[in-house]
Amino acid sequence: AFRNTRRFAAWVAGVTLVAGLLTRVVVVGIIDYPHWVSIPFFDFDGLALGCLLAMMLHTDDRGRWLRVPNWLFALAIAVVVSDLFAARAYIDHDRFGFRSPILRVAYAVILAAFLLRPTSQMAAPFRTSPMRMLGRLSYSLYLWHVPIFTIFSKERHPDTSRALLVVTKVAVSLVAAVLSYYFVERPAIEYGRRLRERRRAARTLRPSPSVARESAP
Repeated sequence: AFRNTRRFAAWVAGVTLVAGLLTRVVVVGIIDYPHWVSIPFFDFDGLALGCLLAMMLHTDDRGRWLRVPNWLFALAIAVVVSDLFAARAYIDHDRFGFRSPILRVAYAVILAAFLLRPTSQMAAPFRTSPMRMLGRLSYSLYLWHVPIFTIFSKERHPDTSRALLVVTKVAVSLVAAVLSYYFVERPAIEYGRRLRERRRAARTLRPSPSVARESAP
């Protein structure tokens, strides 16, 4: 567990907020640097939200400081659905890139609501076997989908239909994620687990310094 989790979470949230505002006001608005997204420090708010959510969920056993009111959950759903159908109307005018952090906050609220109320009816589809499997593959998908989507982009294949490209992107990304999970991630996780068990067993068998001194001639 974290020591003084609230203070640490407040620091993470504060640094994330300052970095986001600094990026959009100074780097984008004043300096007008076009490739600011490629600077990791300026586009890490999604990862920071995930870290904050993990800290809250794993240290707030009594549920005192992590609650998702129904109105906030409904607002987050409305933001995601509205963006799904209306993004084309404003995405080209979003010079400062506010769309991404707003969506990330909405997704974090939705995810927190599902995790805090796993038995709710809205969370039921996420307890199914296909969704659980998708969750296991999520990190692999996160790693592989960007290069695969770039390879099968419309710019690289202008004569191919968009529908075929979308199907190809999704299918190849899933295949790559499955292969990566079963042949890279799971073996690495199992190796790390065995390594920890060996170290734990070695510490158990090794006599303490006081016992070693007493048994020395």
